[in-house]
Amino acid sequence: MSLPICRTQAAPWLKDGLWRRAQAAPSLDLRFADSKSLVDSASGQNLITFTRASSATFTDSTGTLQTATTNAPRFDHNPTTGESLGLLVEEQRTNSIRNNSMVGAVAGTPGTLPTNWVATTTGSGVTREIVGTGTENGIAYIDIRFAGTATAGIAITIASEPNISVAAANGQSWTYSAYVKIVAGSFSGFNTPQIIVEEYSSGGSYLAGQNTNVSAFTTTLTRVTATRTNANASTAFEYAGVRYYVNSGNTVDMTLRVGLPQLEQGAFVTSVIPTTTAAATRAADVATITGAAFSSWYRQDEGTVFVKVVNNGIASQNYLMALSSGSSYSNSHLLYTISGALGGETFVGSTQQSSVAIGSIAVGQKQSAVYGYKINDFAAARNGALGTPDTSGSLPSLDRLMIGCNFVGVAQLNGTIERLTFWLTRLPNTTLQRITQ
Repeated sequence: MSLPICRTQAAPWLKDGLWRRAQAAPSLDLRFADSKSLVDSASGQNLITFTRASSATFTDSTGTLQTATTNAPRFDHNPTTGESLGLLVEEQRTNSIRNNSMVGAVAGTPGTLPTNWVATTTGSGVTREIVGTGTENGIAYIDIRFAGTATAGIAITIASEPNISVAAANGQSWTYSAYVKIVAGSFSGFNTPQIIVEEYSSGGSYLAGQNTNVSAFTTTLTRVTATRTNANASTAFEYAGVRYYVNSGNTVDMTLRVGLPQLEQGAFVTSVIPTTTAAATRAADVATITGAAFSSWYRQDEGTVFVKVVNNGIASQNYLMALSSGSSYSNSHLLYTISGALGGETFVGSTQQSSVAIGSIAVGQKQSAVYGYKINDFAAARNGALGTPDTSGSLPSLDRLMIGCNFVGVAQLNGTIERLTFWLTRLPNTTLQRITQ
């Protein structure tokens, strides 16, 4: 009498929800969010070469800011819920604030601000006190109290650099961010708080600025951010910080916590870069699979690649993945965005063979995208919606996978990759839709 065969032996794809939707077991399955490692779930091996020429920060499952050492991958988490988001892949950025770790601060009334910091109060009647410094959830902070009765309208600004310190130019986009909370008193008597990003001339004259209202600060340490694109030919410096106003006659008493402020050139905020005495640069994250590690799972004549991501910001180009043969797009299969518009493409000898548009990336939201290829048979889908298939085109010969960046390790995703999966077949169009729903 023959023994019954286990269903998962007869159909290995029954083992996993994504596999069941595809009705096929993949040859590569990188479950970054679930495993918090680079190990491929299909082979049980680490096939990835990961590099980053600096340390970098990420949030762990408890909501605490941690630091990954040089060349160590970061597995990020939602700071509020603790949800595992996957592999964090970001472009290179520099924090131009030289001291966001509160070096040099001394408690007192008024006390001493951290080295390079400025806190201005126009008008009179409200005094400043440095209450102290410390660390909350891995975030270095300073507590500053403002109290009194305004004898005239007052503008209070807390900035971490003078207005003629951070070199800038016309046309550049700059993003400021900081962790803030109320630790004592209340926001009663103050007007709506703002994040300011301003342009100054070489002589220190104010040119233009942007005041972005933020919801009233709460008792939870929260990162606030604002971005401005410079629009003055005379711009020479960038200035940014937290500002709030007190109307004449109002009595106020609030202690505000400010942690790890950052001023970076770019159109969106990235992970915080700690500094103490000088501006610091976080290098780009680069994850690749090459050589025998690549050929062990890849198929040249047909295949399907699935990626689930959260994009934290939109650059001119953001790559979810690139299957390529070297330092250009000339031979490649791509899933990437151009100014947020997502699509799958194939090139052979620099000639485009396929282009399938599949909508736009929504910043901060989970996106599932898939691209299937076979000679004269290309298709892509995003979040259950199928793009118009391309029914003509040849295939390139490829030797590497770039994860969350392009063929030369730039144009990073600037977000987290929850999962990347490859099947040794061009899955049907209805299946592409189903696995991305």
